[in-house]
Amino acid sequence: MKSYGVRVLNPKDKQAILDFLAQADPYSTLLMRGPARDFDQFLGYWMGALADGTKLEALACVEGLATNIYAKETEAADAMGWELRRRATSMKPLPGVHQMVGDERTIDAFWNIFSQARLRVVFDRKRQLFCATPPIPPPETPLSVHKALASDLKAVYEYTAMQATEMWGIDPRKTAQQKAHEEHCAKAIQEERQLIVRDGGKPVLVAEIVRPDEATVMLDRIYVTIPYKARGKLVTSALLGLVQVAIQGVPEVLFFVESNDKLLSGCTVKAGFSKKTDYRLIVMRV
Repeated sequence: MKSYGVRVLNPKDKQAILDFLAQADPYSTLLMRGPARDFDQFLGYWMGALADGTKLEALACVEGLATNIYAKETEAADAMGWELRRRATSMKPLPGVHQMVGDERTIDAFWNIFSQARLRVVFDRKRQLFCATPPIPPPETPLSVHKALASDLKAVYEYTAMQATEMWGIDPRKTAQQKAHEEHCAKAIQEERQLIVRDGGKPVLVAEIVRPDEATVMLDRIYVTIPYKARGKLVTSALLGLVQVAIQGVPEVLFFVESNDKLLSGCTVKAGFSKKTDYRLIVMRV
């Protein structure tokens, strides 16, 4: 049985972090790519579980109240769980909504230890990571897909707030984050990353393009508007049209689908997209 030391990593560990991620499964470490790419500007911090105190075998990327974890070995995930549990019980945790996320294998092992810190769980959910690769089949029902314009800001603001409410149980329009939410929407439109799929002028689906790294395109904040939530066939066409636009110039498009979103899960499978891995997201309130 290996002996692990868990500590906060420092700038001198940068190459070890980059090497670890380069050798890891790219889908299981997807959410760490951006912070690693922007390592010197990253405002959070990294923790590592090191076998025999030297070999990095688990990595945690901590930004604010969100912690993303990936472990090469489940023993390393256990070690990370013990250390973060010790910190959670010996120090007064920051108030607010905390997130733990990572590939399901890692979080299952980590949570088996960390859960004994007995923080209040708001929800514990599986997220499926899907991948679309060319050729993308044509939608059965042709729909218009376009980049949102400044005149679409109000609609984007409303729909992405509804998506956040479904996802997190918190409506950013009714919190102190209202202005930040509006600014995020405006920036996505300005940078031509916000897409809208329409059926004869009526919005069916909205999504935002994000780039975890130079080679990867993700669709985020995917939201099916209320009038179309019972129209699976048309939503499948909307999803295919959306991906056809997003995939131009890249080898694949990735996106998460919540396990409790039966509509989008079913449409994603019908569209022929493949699942790469399962994530587990645990949200706690302090």
